[in-house]
Amino acid sequence: EAIPLIEKRIDASTDQKGKLEDLHRLASLFLDKLDDAERARATYERILAFSRNDETALDRVERIDERSGRPERLLLTLERRAERTPASEKAALYQRMASIAETELSDLDRAAEYLGQAIEHAPEDENAIQALCDLLERDDRYEQLLELLQELAAREGQPQRRVQLYARIARLSAEWLGDEEGAAEAWQEVLQIREDVEALQFLRNRAERQDDPEQLAEILKRMAALVSDADQKRELLLELGKLLYWQLDRFGDAVAVFRTILDEIDPSCDAAVEEMLTASEATGDRRDLADALEGKL
Repeated sequence: EAIPLIEKRIDASTDQKGKLEDLHRLASLFLDKLDDAERARATYERILAFSRNDETALDRVERIDERSGRPERLLLTLERRAERTPASEKAALYQRMASIAETELSDLDRAAEYLGQAIEHAPEDENAIQALCDLLERDDRYEQLLELLQELAAREGQPQRRVQLYARIARLSAEWLGDEEGAAEAWQEVLQIREDVEALQFLRNRAERQDDPEQLAEILKRMAALVSDADQKRELLLELGKLLYWQLDRFGDAVAVFRTILDEIDPSCDAAVEEMLTASEATGDRRDLADALEGKL
């Protein structure tokens, strides 16, 4: 009985404040007493038409939309909320919208758009960045993902984060885009910041495929300096020494490498002794030759 009276009072009222109070009262009756969410929502929309910034009305509309199981309508409501949300809170809101778009509507384009807006408002938000990268990867949008990662890496100032971004660019380029040159450039960016086994291994394999002994020698030297395992270090130095001797004719350098193996890593390494003996004969250095023969005996 109260509802028709309130509606008449609303229609007859010229006092906006009193009208808004009656509309709130009416909406609460629909929602709390009659469990009529749609009529309540329509009433809250009337309130928002009068008072666009009425937070209570917008909160109630959002809550109704959440409960109604209508994600499309909820997203429209959240877009309205985003217009008035403080800049510091926009990123979290857009991430929530992206999640709704992907999980409830299977609309990856829209989800990506929302995440892009989140990053636009909070460029340092790791959650938003990771969410967008993961979405693009799940949807096989590798070119778009590459552009995003390159943009992020270009503006990143923190060295460790740059390493992570360029490493991801390198893997993406090599594994999904078939761009070995792009991957090599990305790994070189990593190596400008710090030594990295994965980066060096990739460049090692590339140098071997390209039959580039000079480049390969430099990479093997850096890898040997980086690894801590004695067996790995020995094998890398053995390969380096053989490369210096057999392909680059750098006999003295080869002897120095084999001597390092025997003096610092594995004095009983027969392969190093044999290679040092061969290299010492080529240099004509009697001291090196004597050391090699002593090691052989």
